[in-house]
Amino acid sequence: MGRPNILVIVADDLGYTDLGFMGGEIATPNLDTLAGKGQVLTSFYAAPTCSPARAMLMSGTDNHLAGLGTMYEAIAPNQKGMPGYEGYLNDDVLPLPRILRDAGYHTFMTGKWHLGYERQHSPAARGFSRSFALLAGAGSHLNLSSLDRDVDESYREDGEYVTEQPEGFYSTRFFTERMIEYIGSREDDEPFFGYLAYTAPHWPLQVPDADLDRNRGAYDEGYDVLRSDRLKKAKALGIIAEDVALPESLPSVVPWNHLSREQRQHAARQMELYATMVEIMDAEIGKLINSLNEADELDNTAIFFLSDNGAEGTPLEVMLSAEWLDSFSNSTEDLGTENSFSGYGNGWAQASMAPFKFWKMHLTEGGVRVPAFVWAGKTIAGQHRIRAARNAAVVTVMDLAPTILDLASVPHPGNSYKGKEILPMRGKSMIPLLAQETQSVHGNEPLGAELFDGRSLRKGAWKAVWDIAPGLQGSGGPWQLYNIEEDPAESKDLASQYPDKLAELISDWDRYARETGVIRPQFAH
Repeated sequence: MGRPNILVIVADDLGYTDLGFMGGEIATPNLDTLAGKGQVLTSFYAAPTCSPARAMLMSGTDNHLAGLGTMYEAIAPNQKGMPGYEGYLNDDVLPLPRILRDAGYHTFMTGKWHLGYERQHSPAARGFSRSFALLAGAGSHLNLSSLDRDVDESYREDGEYVTEQPEGFYSTRFFTERMIEYIGSREDDEPFFGYLAYTAPHWPLQVPDADLDRNRGAYDEGYDVLRSDRLKKAKALGIIAEDVALPESLPSVVPWNHLSREQRQHAARQMELYATMVEIMDAEIGKLINSLNEADELDNTAIFFLSDNGAEGTPLEVMLSAEWLDSFSNSTEDLGTENSFSGYGNGWAQASMAPFKFWKMHLTEGGVRVPAFVWAGKTIAGQHRIRAARNAAVVTVMDLAPTILDLASVPHPGNSYKGKEILPMRGKSMIPLLAQETQSVHGNEPLGAELFDGRSLRKGAWKAVWDIAPGLQGSGGPWQLYNIEEDPAESKDLASQYPDKLAELISDWDRYARETGVIRPQFAH
C-alpha cells in the first residue's frame, strides 16, 4: 500500500455525550464501532463556534492568525479591516488541502465551508480538487437556502454557484453521497484527503418526511433526567471520572417540571428530531465506511472525527431576526419539516454537554470540549503502532493539520511558499501520542483562546477563564480559576485560593493575545 488516505469528518454543534461511546442514548452504532477500535480523545478542544474552529483545522494555527479572529457575522467595528479579522481563511496561512494537493493527494470537500463566500476564498481556491460547499454558517437541510444568501448563492461546487437543487436533497445524505462519488471518481492510485463537514445536528431541526416519526416519545422524561443519565453512563464508560459530581443546573435553564404540559411536548419533540439528525448522520457515515471497504481502501485510511464546538444552547431569538423566524411555522406539529426553523434549547444543550458548564459560544468546557476520535485502518495502525485506547491528553483542533501531514509524510513548507511569506503551524502532531510513545502533546505549554471577548488559558491541569455573559446579554467576567483535571465541571472557582497561579495564567493569556493579534471587540466591558 502507498501513502494513507485521510478522512476528516466534522459534526456541527454535536454535544459531548450525544454519541453512544461517550455516554449517549442516541443510536450511533457506526461511530461507536469506529471509536471502539480507535483512540477516543476525551480532552479534545475545538473553539466556541464554528468558523474559528474550521479555520484552525484548515490552517494548523490560531484562528486570530488565520483570518477568523471572530465570526464574519459578528465582527465589531474596531476589528473590521484588521489583520486576522478578514472573515475568511486568509493568505497568511497555507491551507492543509493545498499542501496535500501539492504532494499528489486528491483533495475532496463536501458540506459546510464557512471560511469565505467569494470564489477566491472558496474550497476550490484553497486547495480542494473537488468540492460541494455550503458557504454560510447554516442553512436548510431540505433545500439549498441558507441564512444570509440568495438561494442561488448559498452553495458552490468546484468554485461555481449551484443554481439547481439536487432531487430529494437532504444535507447529510447528499454530502455523503457526493463524497463517495468524488472518492470513487479517482482515475489513478494516488491517495485522497476527504473533508466531510456535516451541517447536522446544527439548527434548523429538519429531517426527511420518512424519518419524522423516529424517536417519538423517547424524550418525554425531559432534559434534567437525561443530563443525569448521560453523566452516569459517561462515568461507567470511563469518559468522566467517577468522583465528578453533577453541578446544579444553570439559572437560565428552566427546570423540566416547571414547564407546562405543552412546553414539555414541544421541547421533547425538538430533542426527538435532534436525535434523529444524529442517527441519520451515523447511518451515512456507515455507508461511507462500507464504500471504502468495498473498494478495498479502508485498511489504508485514517479517520478523524470531531465536533466543531459544544452543543448549541443560545436561543435563536438572540441570533436571528424576528422577521426571519416568523416566516416559519414552529408549532409542535410542524417541527422537523421544511417549513419549520427551530433549535433545541438550553436544557437539552446542557444535557448534551454534561457535566460541563454552558455550551457553544462560551470558553467554559461546555463550549469547547468536544467528542473526538482517531481511527486507523490496519495498514496505518501497524505502521504507526496506533492502538485502540481512551486518551485523556489535552489536544486541540490546531493539532489535526500537523498530525495529518505527519501521517502523510508531507512536510509543511515552514515560513515561505512559492516566494510568499506564510505562517508556520502552532499545532503539534499527535502521532507520538497515538502511538503511546508519549503521554502528552502540549505538556505544560499555555494554550490560549479568545472569542467575543471571552478568554481562556489552559496550562497543564489549570485553566483560567473570563467568560462572556450568556447570549452576550450583559458584561462578562471576572477571571476564574479551575483545576480541570479534578473539576472538569468548573464548579469550584479557586481564584481567591491561588491568586499567584491565576496571575501567572492571565500573564500567559496576555502573551498569547499579543502573539496572535487579538483585538478585543468594542462591545467589551
